[in-house]
Amino acid sequence: MKNIIDITIPLGPDTPLYPGDPQPELELLNCISEGDALTASKLHLASHVGTHVDLPAHFVENGATLGDYTVDRFVGPGWVLDLSDVSKSICVDRLAKEKIPEQRHLILRTRNSRLLQESNFVDDYVYLEEDAASWLLETNPLSIGIDYYSLDPVDSVAFKAHRRCAEVGIPVFVCLDLRKLGAGACWFAGLPVSFPALEGAPVRAIVWYD
Repeated sequence: MKNIIDITIPLGPDTPLYPGDPQPELELLNCISEGDALTASKLHLASHVGTHVDLPAHFVENGATLGDYTVDRFVGPGWVLDLSDVSKSICVDRLAKEKIPEQRHLILRTRNSRLLQESNFVDDYVYLEEDAASWLLETNPLSIGIDYYSLDPVDSVAFKAHRRCAEVGIPVFVCLDLRKLGAGACWFAGLPVSFPALEGAPVRAIVWYD
């Protein structure tokens, strides 16, 4: 592997959070400097904080959880779409201008990536329209990823784009820091912890090139 790019945002007190989600916290259980034999910590972490994967069970009843996927589903050929010119929502007409190969981890690079550098949640982010999500699904993607917390607008209660992906079993990666990526082919990996019952999980996401 060459030119590996980490597209994961750090977790900590400055991590932007989706409204209502708890702050990640690190609790020190033992500490060498306090006379303990070792240092150990306990992590208090929501399953949908920072860079993470949303699985179907997050949006549809009896949907697939992490244990329904083999690890190879989260690694493979990727394709970056540079949609940084989109001001509000990604529509079919904009996607139709792109040449998108089948069976790829589709990575949607928008103006959102700079919002990930803000510690406070920003609700004016670029999202994916429902029919645009359906259009992307026609390419049989391995996953769909975007550079903020949701495929849907902040005021959505139906989560139509997310739900379309969930209904056909497509994992969705969110909060990907795509500032350093150019358009086109790459390799992608977004590996979650092995916790089979989870409907979503933080990941360490990377992109690399041949």
